[in-house]
This record gives sequence, C-alpha cells and structure tokens, in this order.
Amino acid sequence: MDTFLNFGLAWISVFLALFLALAYFTRKAIIKFPKGRGFFIKLNKALRKYHKWIGAVLIITGVLHGIFSSEKLFSINWGTGLWALSILLGISWMMKKKLTGKKNWMYFHRLLVILFSISIVIHVIDAGGIQVFKVIKATQQVSAQVEITETTKSPTPIITVGGISESPATTTDTTPTPTLSISDGNIYKDGTYTGEAVGYQPGLIVSITINDNLITLVEVTDHNEMNSKFWSSPVKYIPIWILEAQNTEVDTITGATYTSVGVINAVNDALRQALVSGSISDDLSLPGSKRN
Repeated sequence: MDTFLNFGLAWISVFLALFLALAYFTRKAIIKFPKGRGFFIKLNKALRKYHKWIGAVLIITGVLHGIFSSEKLFSINWGTGLWALSILLGISWMMKKKLTGKKNWMYFHRLLVILFSISIVIHVIDAGGIQVFKVIKATQQVSAQVEITETTKSPTPIITVGGISESPATTTDTTPTPTLSISDGNIYKDGTYTGEAVGYQPGLIVSITINDNLITLVEVTDHNEMNSKFWSSPVKYIPIWILEAQNTEVDTITGATYTSVGVINAVNDALRQALVSGSISDDLSLPGSKRN
C-alpha cells in the first residue's frame, strides 16, 4: 500500500504542477493565437481563479508523497527540494501585491517555476525513472501463487513474508510433472540454513530450507535496516523472486539497492553452507554511496 501511495501521490503532484503551468501557457496563447483569443482569455481567468488553491493542494500532496517515499521527509534530496520550491512559489504568489510596485514578483515567480520544472525531471531520473510498470509487475508477482505439484520428492514450497507462512494451492492436474531442482546446477544437502550479509546496515539474516535440491522456504528473520520505506519492498519481494527462480540471480529493487543486495548475498551465504558440489557465484557489491 505504501508503494502505491508513494507513486500515486508523486504523479498527482506532477499533474497538479502541469495544471498550474497552464495559466502561463494560456497567457502566451492569447498573444500567439489571436483567433482563439476569447477562448484563451476565459480559460486563463478560470485557471487563475483556482490557481492558489491548486498550489496549496500541490504543497499538501508533496508532503504526503514525502511521508510515503523511500527518502526521509526532512533530508537533503531532490524530493524535499521540490517541496521547498513549491512553498516558495506559494509565498511569491501571496506577496505579489507587496512586490508589484518593484515589478519583480513575476520574474521571481517564473524563475522558481523553471527551477521547479528542472527539479521534477532530475527527481524522476534520480528515483530510477518511471517505474509504474515495474511496480505493477512486482504486485502481480506477489499476488500470483507459486504452483509446484506436491510429490514425494518435491514438497510444497512455503513462502514466508513478514513472519506469515503461506502454502500455495496445489494443482489437481494428474499429468506427471518433471522433478524440480535448484536451477544453478549445484547439489545441496537437505536442511535449514541461516545466512548473514550486510545491507544498509550489518546483520541482515535470512533462513532458507532445502529439501531434495529444492528451495522450499526463504525468509528474512532479522535485520538492522533503517526506515521501512527503504527495506520493506526487498524484504517482501526478493525472497519470493528467489523462491520462484530457484536461484539468487534476481533483480534488485530500484531505490532499495542496499537491502536488496543484502538479502541476495545472505541467501548465497546460506546456500554455501548447504553446498555439496558445485560453486556459488560471488556476492553482489554494494553501491558506492550509502543511499538505498
């Protein structure tokens, strides 16, 4: 839910900003398109009538987006910078009567608009680009059941997320299915193993269970990660992806790279303890700067 609120509020803020910018473009259109002058004058008046209220909504939406985002609300980042610029835009609008005599309020206001527009683009890029489809895909992967036919040599996998274990529904199809095994080609001994790695902080611990060369459980049992907005998605999704892929060659989550890498490396650490033959790939490297 936090993820959808984060992205939803972000795009609401973008559309509100675009709507506010229409007031400027309609003013220019009055001059550029004389044939539609009457229409653009009416449209500009309507936009200016609600301009300050939409601006106020933009400020409120911005702070709500900050609360649900993966960054701390009051920290040095592009999102907080955008919120500060939106407040400055509102202040410049409210002070226009006092500044009109100096004929510089509109200059200051437009300069802030330019800075705000540039910052939006940078913020979207800094946050990993447009991730709507990635979020939808991740949600589908969480809601989809992992269907593996139960046999004497292939027990039903258990997915554990947030301490809650769920067994996916088994199929009633009686058609024989091939024996499944861990897809890295290695041989592992049965048992439950604990692995540890460094995420945003040291001490990220996972537990895995292997039965007949099949990973049947992946669970983050303990960690010292900071801010749930950073670690909640990788702790929830990465174990599911590993269980589905039957290996640790899965994607990290943009905006939560440290925790994603920590979970993957911790699973690799657990697999090394169970390894009978073969080799485990090298651990992933953490990003250079400490920002999830």
